[in-house]
Amino acid sequence: MNKAILLALVLSGAGACFMSSSEGERLSKTVRDLDRRLETMEKNRERLMSAVSSSEGQVARLEKLMNEATRVLTRNSADFGAQVQELQTQMGALEGRLEEIRHGLEQLGRNLASVQTDLTARVDSIQKKAGLDPVVQPADIPQNKVDHFALAYRRYQERSWTVSRALFREYIQRYAQDDQADNAQYWIGMTLVGEGRPQAAVGELRRVIEEHADGDAVDDSMFAMAEAFLALKACTDARTLFDALVRRFPDSTLATDARSKLRTLRRPPAGMCIS
Repeated sequence: MNKAILLALVLSGAGACFMSSSEGERLSKTVRDLDRRLETMEKNRERLMSAVSSSEGQVARLEKLMNEATRVLTRNSADFGAQVQELQTQMGALEGRLEEIRHGLEQLGRNLASVQTDLTARVDSIQKKAGLDPVVQPADIPQNKVDHFALAYRRYQERSWTVSRALFREYIQRYAQDDQADNAQYWIGMTLVGEGRPQAAVGELRRVIEEHADGDAVDDSMFAMAEAFLALKACTDARTLFDALVRRFPDSTLATDARSKLRTLRRPPAGMCIS
């Protein structure tokens, strides 16, 4: 609606009524104000329509993007599900394989333990036949020398000759200057006597006499050595040792036994001696 039409409407509404100049001016001003408001409203409507059109375009683009995202997500979800299923299958196969390996290792451990036990027994047998001492693990040896000696002697009392001998040898190795070193050497010789190996015993007992001449195990070693010679039917050597013991240690508790042995050796029974 333009200004002319608006003015005509106003005039027709007024009829043939007389209008003063001031009233006409106010009316003209009102018409101009209305015209400006109409122009403003038109411009706002055009901007609104443009914004609506732009928004509709943006909504369309957004819907397109949403549809594309939904399609990709659906496809990816299916792919991911398939991958998860494949991974679960692989995991199941791996768990089965691990269980087989675990079972195999347990069986191998049992077999190794059996083999180790068998080998230990065979090695012990070979060592005994060859006169070799077993290897005693450091963890099995007391760190205190008193306990060490006591353990070695306890094994001797249990007739565990090789273990006792190995422990006594280790004692001498660790405590060479100890007062018990000569006794340890004596018991080494006695383990060989216990095994029925008098010839080897003579060599170990002689070391007590030679290396620990001032020790308190010399008289015991001389007597045991003479007994070993008797077991070898070497009566001459046995007689020499018994006689030396009586002369050197007349107050020893073994001197009486040595004298008794000497009396027997003056007239030895048949087969007792070969030298």
